[in-house]
Amino acid sequence: MYIAPLGYDCSANVRYYDIMGRKEVYEARMKELGLTAYQLAKKVVELRQARGEDANFTSIESSIRKCLKDPDGRATYINDDIVKAMDGETVIRWKSLTETTV
Repeated sequence: MYIAPLGYDCSANVRYYDIMGRKEVYEARMKELGLTAYQLAKKVVELRQARGEDANFTSIESSIRKCLKDPDGRATYINDDIVKAMDGETVIRWKSLTETTV
């Protein structure tokens, strides 16, 4: 489960949140940024090239499209790249309330 913005009340300066699955979080963020799957794949290619990795666009685009349809059935590194490409970070919260950023 993921917590994502549901709405914002400007008069009260309060943001409302809803519990969403990863797929819905990705869709909402892509809509917010005005990104298509193709544009997201281009951003992932740029990230991987910046890290010095091999970045075949066709292969990456296919992986991104599959991950957007079923993120929980895909490798963690693909999900991490998607999050980073949309200017985010992956955070793990343990019950002890410590926070680790991946």
